[in-house]
Amino acid sequence: MKALLFGSIGTVCETSPIQLAGYNTAFKTIGLDWYWSESVYRDLLTVTGGQARLHHYAESQHTDLSDAAVTDIHALKTQYFTEQLQQGFIPLRPGVSRLVHSAREFGARVGFITTTEPDNVSALLKNSDALSRADFDLITTRGVVKRDKPNPDVYSYALQTLGLDASETIAIEDTADCVNASVKAGIATLATPHGFSADQSFANAASVVTSLGDEKSPARHQSGVRVLKDGIVTIASLRTLLTVDAHVA
Repeated sequence: MKALLFGSIGTVCETSPIQLAGYNTAFKTIGLDWYWSESVYRDLLTVTGGQARLHHYAESQHTDLSDAAVTDIHALKTQYFTEQLQQGFIPLRPGVSRLVHSAREFGARVGFITTTEPDNVSALLKNSDALSRADFDLITTRGVVKRDKPNPDVYSYALQTLGLDASETIAIEDTADCVNASVKAGIATLATPHGFSADQSFANAASVVTSLGDEKSPARHQSGVRVLKDGIVTIASLRTLLTVDAHVA
């Protein structure tokens, strides 16, 4: 294994509750009579990308929402998210810091391959007590490629930029659409669903676990190739995924 690529921001920390609160705050701020419950937001997470999610919901509600309005709502949500991060550290998901540093010690390149807003990534890393930009060889954000996930473009860009072949790379993703993006790029992918995506189908993932795991919060295996040892995902166990053919159902 020559590279470990963390995907969406949700693979690193549990941000969905803050993102959801940010959307509802933005709706209220601009006077839009919308409110997303947890169940509604869980369903909307099958649409990748905040602005695409807003357009999708507007269509489902037969609401004419302009591109400018969508941009404004999303900007307000991002501002709320950033402010919440600045008020204190958001803990990383179990095992993330351990695995990032283990990969670097192993000699593998480490990427943070997102298509979220640059401000989201900056706020997360600036306010993390365990990770920084220096821990990643490559960080991508919205705008690096024209087509966001679930298109594989950002992963193709990452492989080209790092000078790597998909066959020597492992990705970690947290939603079904994002798993499909990495798999379409030919990358064996470990799925670590978060609380809002746990009910999605991860049939295309090489393996699915509840988290990367640590001593205090051991992970549980859900399906696919078993990559756990004593409740944690290790570099050695990740390497076994490279023998699994990535596929798209």
